[in-house]
Amino acid sequence: MRRKIEALIQKWVFYNPWLEPLVWYKYYTPDARAPEVPISQRAQCHLQELRENGVTMLHGFESIAEHIERTYFPVIEGHAQQTPQSMEKISFGGRDDVTNTDNYRISFKDPVLAPLLLDPDVCGILYNYYQRQPFYREQPWVIRNALIADLPNAEFSRLEISAKFHTDCYRQITMMLLVSDLAETDTHLEYAVGSHRFRNTWKRYSYQDEAIAQQFPIMHCVGPKGTLIIMDAGSGFHRGTHKRGTVRKTLQCVITAGHYFPAQEQKMTVTDWPSFSHYPQHVRRMLEDLRLD
Repeated sequence: MRRKIEALIQKWVFYNPWLEPLVWYKYYTPDARAPEVPISQRAQCHLQELRENGVTMLHGFESIAEHIERTYFPVIEGHAQQTPQSMEKISFGGRDDVTNTDNYRISFKDPVLAPLLLDPDVCGILYNYYQRQPFYREQPWVIRNALIADLPNAEFSRLEISAKFHTDCYRQITMMLLVSDLAETDTHLEYAVGSHRFRNTWKRYSYQDEAIAQQFPIMHCVGPKGTLIIMDAGSGFHRGTHKRGTVRKTLQCVITAGHYFPAQEQKMTVTDWPSFSHYPQHVRRMLEDLRLD
């Protein structure tokens, strides 16, 4: 029932062209009281790149990637039965079968993730990009893509719609941590640089790949494990390029300015994570709308 309600809200509110000015005013007007928070000079450079290109990549999170590899992927790959950390398998049916993808929801309550997901600079980049408080939309995901099928591009894109250039839900930001090294010959993300600066129609999959590639430079989001990709996925065009016989392992999180999902009754608080109280306010508030499950 909750998902049906969310789908209706998405369709009739956030993708309603008549309500777009109202939604934009409510959720994307900068906070006049605090339009930015302090961040380091390095983070400021990444913020500027995110504003100009719609995507930026940070390095230095190798220890987080190694923890995810050791803790979660043995279960995903069938080498272990369980892990002490929370894991919930999420299925997208036929799409998972076509791409040979495994999706698992994990939890912010894994303390080893905190130096990344609760990093004041990372959260500060998100805050200053919106110029208002951002929120994690849901718990993190770990994802394994390992394409086996050998299908023509047109057929593959029909079965796995995210293989086409598209936008996500209403100015939504996605963060993707590379858990494994990736090259352009591997399954990876492509982003149309600068496409986030246009108010694109909310018909998310109505664009032709060839037209996007001609209009914008295409960035191949690859690099060593521990690379964090931050992209404006709700406004900018992007797609997954799946390469048969390769494996991509990622941690992914979704951020919004508080829109799209109705308020959740059960919140994560300092009681759930006592050390949480030591973080700056803009970090603590990132988890306000999260359910505990």
